[in-house]
Amino acid sequence: LYWTDSGTSRIEVANLDGTHRKVLLWQNLEKPRAIALHPMEGTIYWTDWGNTPRIEYSNMDGSNRRIIADTHLFWPNGLTIDYAGHRMYWVDAKHHVIERADLDGQNRKAVISQGLPHPFAITVFEDSLYWTD
Repeated sequence: LYWTDSGTSRIEVANLDGTHRKVLLWQNLEKPRAIALHPMEGTIYWTDWGNTPRIEYSNMDGSNRRIIADTHLFWPNGLTIDYAGHRMYWVDAKHHVIERADLDGQNRKAVISQGLPHPFAITVFEDSLYWTD
């Protein structure tokens, strides 16, 4: 089980029964929010609301950390992975937008940029996006 903790600025991991809990990432994290895993690729993706908002990824053991997006972001809330399409989608509540990009951050594009007062969470199922507002 992986989770973010904005209060302690950490990403942690543990077995489902709570054993073997460990802090996976803590350096250069300010307010980690959403988290999504890609077990087939062995990667973890997360959003950070800090002074420099960004979307990052690393291997599931915390190694090979990279920034996916760090421009035109303010409140990146929800994040989801489209495994079949090899893309990620996220919502930004301040910019009122749903965006997508390839898993390496390339080909970034706004998907919906109107009529979203405060998008919070997002998920993808087959060819459809679902979000809370």
